[in-house]
Order: sequence, then structure tokens, then C-alpha cells
Amino acid sequence: MNKPLFAGRARSRAKQLAKLFFALNLSLGAFCAFDVCRALTLSPPTYEIGATPGQTLTTGLKIFNETDTGGTFYFETQNFTAKGDDGEPEFIEEDAKTDLASWIETPASIDLAAGELKRVEFQIRVPENADPGGHYTAIFLSNTPPSNGNGSVGISSKIGTLVLLRVEGDVVEQAKLASFGLAENKKIAGSLPVKFITRIENNGTVFVKPSGTIKIFNIFGIKTAETTVNIGKMPDGSLRPVGNVLSNSARKFESVWGNPENKGGGNFFEKLVAEKNNFALGMFVAKLELGYGTNNEKKLAGQTVFWVLPWRIMLVGSIILIIALAVLVLAIKNYNRWIIAKAQNQPPKRKK
Repeated sequence: MNKPLFAGRARSRAKQLAKLFFALNLSLGAFCAFDVCRALTLSPPTYEIGATPGQTLTTGLKIFNETDTGGTFYFETQNFTAKGDDGEPEFIEEDAKTDLASWIETPASIDLAAGELKRVEFQIRVPENADPGGHYTAIFLSNTPPSNGNGSVGISSKIGTLVLLRVEGDVVEQAKLASFGLAENKKIAGSLPVKFITRIENNGTVFVKPSGTIKIFNIFGIKTAETTVNIGKMPDGSLRPVGNVLSNSARKFESVWGNPENKGGGNFFEKLVAEKNNFALGMFVAKLELGYGTNNEKKLAGQTVFWVLPWRIMLVGSIILIIALAVLVLAIKNYNRWIIAKAQNQPPKRKK
């Protein structure tokens, strides 16, 4: 009597687990999920394209099968927005076939032999009535065909490339500096390296790519160091902005002053050596200067005051100083005793 009920519950649990597995695949590993991530390489990982309403663009995507087995992979497009302030995409399943996702035409599938590299062309047909500003989608390759919309639950592995399209027109480029300071809102750092967090809000209608420098000055106003914000080294060796802030979202950027590799080990003395090799002491002012916009003509600025107090060096230095003072005081006392003893033991002078 209980057997059918138990079987029904088992099927229900299995279905729930499948749904959960599918959701985790989309939200946590959409671009690097399971075996397909190790099987394929897509290049470039991000497209940044400009277009005008009514224009048709043709571009390509390189796909490399790194495994020793061939297979068939299926194309799919899906819109996304920014999730949190780490630049992580959040895919929108509800409107997967609207906006930019519906403007992109790709082949239905591609066959790749083991170790094969192929270039696949796709088109973007921008409607005449497309809204000016930023439109964001992803082109996925999956090891299973896209869902046919019948409500069935499928588990698939996906890897994708992001497409950021700027439709020209009456666009608004408007960003602001939301916050700038040391990580975890610290005002005192024990030693270098020091991590800065710059948070930018984009209130415009198109994605922006802010970049610039942080200049550090000591208490005397002398420039001590300089680091960059959102600037990375390209394969050709050039330095360029790397991270975008999508419209109606915020993103934080990390910058470091000091050698990140010189953090020291786990014990006191290893960290002491790291403080010595990455030495800084006193009050500092960090001044932020950023540019963004079409020609980087729009500016953002901010500053923060903080202290660097390498307490291990200060502790060891204090101990050495105390010992040196104690030795000096003891030496002076011994010297005075010797002078007094010598004077007392000296025979009196004879009168003439």
C-alpha cells in the first residue's frame, strides 16, 4: 500500500533536484559549467559593438574544441543584467527571445571534431525602432538543444560570450563615484599592500568603462606612489580599460598599492620581513582621478585619508630601542661608579 506513495515521493524529489541543478547551472556556472567548459574555448569572451537603428552587423566567433572527442554543440542567446557590484552577469530567462537576444542570428548548431578550430559568423539585425543605449545578451554553446518551451526540465552544460551593443542615438552617459576608500572601510592599515575599493554607479542608458589612477601622497604632500583603476594588460602588451559598468547598475573596482606577492607567511617573523620589504609608515592621502565616456572626457574624482602603521616593525623597533636605552643607562651608571671609585682611591695631594 505504501509502495506507490513512496515511489511518487521519490519521483517528486528527483524532479526537484533536477530543477535545482538546472538553476544552479544557469546562475553560478553559465560561462564555465561542467565538462563543456573544459571542452570548448570561445574567442573573444566579450564583444563591445556599436550600431545605429536599422543596421545589420556581421561578425564572427572562434570556437576551439580542446578535447580528444568530437561532438555537436547548440547555439542559444539569452539577455542579462548586472548582478551585485562584482560585474557578474545575471541571465534573464523570462525575456530570452526579446531585445538583443532576438536580434542575433546564429547557426542552430555546430559540429566540432577533436582539436578542431572553427570560425562561426553571426548577424545582429538592429530594428529601426531600437531604443538608443546599451543592450546586453550572451551567445551560449550548449551540449544539448535549447528548451522547446514545453516546460520539461533539462540539465545542460553551457559556455558563452557576452555581447554588449551600444545603439547610437540620444544616449545618456552619466556615472558617479559612489564610494572610494580602503577595503572594509578601514582607516588604518597594518602594512602594505593596501587595497582600495572604487565603486561606480552608472545612471545612464549605455555601458561605460571608467579608468584612471590613484595617486598616494605622504604627510608632507610628496607623491609616494601611484596605482591604476580598471586598467589591464592586453595580449599585445598595451594597457587598456577592461571592465564595464552596465546601465542602471553599480560595480566596484579593486586597486592595490604595494607588492601583492609580498604578504609574508603565517608566522610573526615572516610577516615582519614582508613589512620591511614593503615598508610604509605614517599618514597618507590617496587621490582618485577617473575618466569615462565616448572620448574619456567625463571626469570623476575623490580622495581618502588613511594611516599605515606596521606594528611588527614598530614593536621590534621599540624593543630594540628600550634595550639600547637600558644598556646606555647601565653603561653611564657603571661609568659614574668607576669615576667616583677612582677619585676615592686617589691619594691626597701633598702641600708644599
